[in-house]
Amino acid sequence: MTSGSKLICALALAVLGSSAATAVPTLAVNPASIATDELGTVRIDVGSVAGSQVILRLYVDANGNGVIDPLDDYVVWTDVVLDNVPDWSPNMFSDTDAATGAVTVDVRLFGPLEFPYSAGNFIWQAEDSFDASTQTAVFSVTQTTQTQSVAGTVRDSITTFGVPGALVALVPYCEEGDEALRFYSAFANNNGDFVIQVPAEVECRNRILLAIKPGFLTSFTGQPDLVFDGTSQFTNQDPEVTPGTWIADGQLQYATGVQAGGGIPGVLMFIGSDDGLVSVAFTDENGDYSFLLDDGDWELEAPEDGIDTRGAVSLEDSTSFTVSGGAAVISTLTLPAANAFFEGTLRDDVAATVAGHPVNARRNGLCDPLCYDSFTYSRADGTFSIGVVAPTSPATYDYSLAVESPLTGLVGETISCETISLGQTLTGRDLDHFAPTNFVTGT
Repeated sequence: MTSGSKLICALALAVLGSSAATAVPTLAVNPASIATDELGTVRIDVGSVAGSQVILRLYVDANGNGVIDPLDDYVVWTDVVLDNVPDWSPNMFSDTDAATGAVTVDVRLFGPLEFPYSAGNFIWQAEDSFDASTQTAVFSVTQTTQTQSVAGTVRDSITTFGVPGALVALVPYCEEGDEALRFYSAFANNNGDFVIQVPAEVECRNRILLAIKPGFLTSFTGQPDLVFDGTSQFTNQDPEVTPGTWIADGQLQYATGVQAGGGIPGVLMFIGSDDGLVSVAFTDENGDYSFLLDDGDWELEAPEDGIDTRGAVSLEDSTSFTVSGGAAVISTLTLPAANAFFEGTLRDDVAATVAGHPVNARRNGLCDPLCYDSFTYSRADGTFSIGVVAPTSPATYDYSLAVESPLTGLVGETISCETISLGQTLTGRDLDHFAPTNFVTGT
């Protein structure tokens, strides 16, 4: 082979090697749009995967242009999926594609407020762990037009400008004895404008309109206070947020299980101050999160919502710290991994299955400090799996299973004492609703 031929071959190999190194994964999302109250799963197919895992991220797409704009768009959900490796919880999102180099997951409850989903435009991103190459696909969550609505603009309290991509929610405050399941919500567009559709029959007619966004602070004082009468059409309702000042970093970790010490991804973290301010952050693929806060005393509690799809169980834990003129480091919060499961079906008073409704499992007795508390939503077919923490047999823990916030006008069933050990999956733990037969009234 001549030197020229060798040079040509070398160049060809270099080009092929460069092409292989820069190959990006393929990404397909089906369906590409769902309604806020849709209960099915969204299938995500990732192909041409060279690494052992795929990082999935969901970005808010404030201007709806289908491109991740760093100034306005941010991640509101993250998960790490291993190629051909099952997770330990049926609520987690494992790869169902047996082929190496391809990942298929069916995701649900992927919104910041879980269910119903928050309306808005989004971008799914898949990252190949091999070389950090990425692919994106557009996605949207739509609202059905209802008889009631709220419209307005999220504003920066200092500049009065609109805040792109803020999450706006109708937070209920109920009369005694009432409960509310749904935080009707939507993401603002790139001008800060939003519309939230509200059905005529709404649990808790009294709602505060709040906006949240990472990097900003929200006060409960001075926000729009709304009362819905069944036909309410509110306009020019402008919740405010204030930019934070100092960075406060932390990490959310698994305390037990095969991932002990590893970060818990894709969890919405809330923090509150003694001055009545709240702020939010989302954990990334390593469980890391970052707030922007003002001077003051702050308390961060371990999250409860959204952790079931991460295979974790809620446990009362919190950390307090003071921000004073500079950045702060937040003590690591940990949550145990689920190691046992209750499974069943949720039904109404005529034995029809109930989808998208919360179910709770709470450890009984004098359990402090190990008072485990689990929470999940029933699937589209009414079935549920709820993870708990249990000790090694023959030891057991006792749990109560209950319908969380029963359907309007009905009484939810509670199974008061279920014993379970490490590694068990107890099936047939069905929960029903009943029409009340007796009433207690008073003044």
